Amino acid sequence: MDKNTITVGQTKTIGMCSVGAICRAGSECFVPCDISFWKDKAGKPLGKPISIVREHLKIWLKHKGFQDVELLTPPTLTHVKNKLLGNKIPVVRFPSWMVCQKCGRLHYLPWMGKKSNSVEELKCDTTRAKKICNGKLEFVTWVLVSGDGWLDDLPWANMAHYDEAANKNCRSKDQLTLTRDPHGRLTLKCDACQSQPLNLSGLRNKDFFTNRVQTMRSQPWLLERKNLENDPPVAMPLTDARIHFADIASALDIPPESRINEHDIRAKIRQHDDYQIIKDLKNNNSRTVKRTLKKIARHFQTSKDEVKKALADLNEGWPNYGIQADTVKSENEMLEAEYKAICTEYKNIQQHERFITEHQTAQWKDYLESEDIPEKTIKTGKAIEKLIIINRLREIQVFCGFTRQVGTRGNLIGPALGKKTDWLPACELYGEGIFFSLDEKKVSQWESDPLCRDRAKTIQKRLKTSGFVRNQVKATPRFILLHTIAHQIIRKLEFTSGYPVSSIKEKIFCSETINGILIYVAVPNKMGSLGGLSEHGKPDSFFKLWIKAMAKADHCTYDPICAEHEGQGPDQLNRAACHGCSLLPEVSCIYNNCLLDRQFIIGNGVNHMKGFISFIQNQP
Repeated sequence: MDKNTITVGQTKTIGMCSVGAICRAGSECFVPCDISFWKDKAGKPLGKPISIVREHLKIWLKHKGFQDVELLTPPTLTHVKNKLLGNKIPVVRFPSWMVCQKCGRLHYLPWMGKKSNSVEELKCDTTRAKKICNGKLEFVTWVLVSGDGWLDDLPWANMAHYDEAANKNCRSKDQLTLTRDPHGRLTLKCDACQSQPLNLSGLRNKDFFTNRVQTMRSQPWLLERKNLENDPPVAMPLTDARIHFADIASALDIPPESRINEHDIRAKIRQHDDYQIIKDLKNNNSRTVKRTLKKIARHFQTSKDEVKKALADLNEGWPNYGIQADTVKSENEMLEAEYKAICTEYKNIQQHERFITEHQTAQWKDYLESEDIPEKTIKTGKAIEKLIIINRLREIQVFCGFTRQVGTRGNLIGPALGKKTDWLPACELYGEGIFFSLDEKKVSQWESDPLCRDRAKTIQKRLKTSGFVRNQVKATPRFILLHTIAHQIIRKLEFTSGYPVSSIKEKIFCSETINGILIYVAVPNKMGSLGGLSEHGKPDSFFKLWIKAMAKADHCTYDPICAEHEGQGPDQLNRAACHGCSLLPEVSCIYNNCLLDRQFIIGNGVNHMKGFISFIQNQP
């Protein structure tokens, strides 16, 4: 494999390894550049266009400030005869500093000028007592982050001379050492001028760099340094989740778009490399257009007239023309449209369709009536109102930028760092899922309890001042209940579906009049997933899953501490929810593992607040 190439999954390039994220891969540490660098030698964006895009998603992107943008898949590489062919996303190594694990000496860009491009082979060349240290180098674990979303190296050379008695004129970068003093505190010293070691115990304090740092690089791949205009930057560990939050717009492919055959000649032309040439040219009779028409017709083994007809439809807005989606002004309205699509039974389903459901609600009700089940367990089962298997689904995820949660801001930074762009990176995912909703009438009755509302208000107050949940959600009893149930179901599915928990995702449908949970898997492969998840949507399997998950919600390894906790997790946005009972891998939860509380399921024995399940079980 090319030593200058690091391979990651395509979906990670718009998520965990998207623009501005600090990514780890083995011994490497790097940051992907913004999308203005994702171009070929001719200046054309890399990646292939996504042909069929839901109109609701386009309208929502307009409301987010992206007017008439094209969605392109991130560039990919393929293995051909032990070679990687295709295009790469440019990245830069970051941090620029590495530290010797043996002697603590700091090294600036130690890979520069080396024969090998691998940082794994880098050794410390410091000579002490006529002996070369030869210790292993690793990236420093601290970076500098500002509230404006800027990211840079810590100014180690300047920091070593912060002390009043230090030699301010010393410019040494190659004789800085990180050590621990007799009290075990981390210190930084300059061996060149023998300045007083700087105690780094207060490094994370928000005022540590006040009046000490006036300029920063805005991003690691940009060389220009800019003056800081707002709050001073802060030092943060590389692994701090607040350094990077990817802002992803996600939408399911639902009717009418999902019913369009992607093998339609119009869809094929839409993805052809030369489509943009014809689209951009105004003169349809130009020599370039005629030559391109002939090339496309030959490629698809059809006539030029068929190509012209297809292009005319594309110019009219195919496949979305005539669809009224102007009312979509929020993510919640997008979710409501998906909720309606899931709950609708479509007739005459064709094999090529990308949204295929199998309604199990009637069978679910029959199952509860036919089985010899204890009354209390039956009542728990009757909490479910709708049960629907989604045998096939397609999801489009669009990278809209990122934030760095520092101070009170956390401004959204676009994929091109504020520069105008006519495209956005996006991924198509295919898979399956289970949808279920709770008895709406009973949910309304339960959430009217003042004790439930008061408990939720505590979290809502914290949510207003937090930047950990960017999605348009409110910490209502209904939402916290649905979200916590989703996590309990996913944790149970890990042991029964054959999928690792990190590959199972959630969608929460929540408003004043609707509720629903979609548990699904989705992968870039058009063949989709293996079918192990949708099988759990059958009434007998789902009943076992539901009862076990709700029973498990009553227990946590860390109870009673977890159950009685006043606030835990990021910004204390969780109550009775921790790694022992409720949290999921980062990729599974779009709400950053926040807004969770098992008490909304099982109740609180201290103040007699009833959880939803205990409320259901006590109904006549």
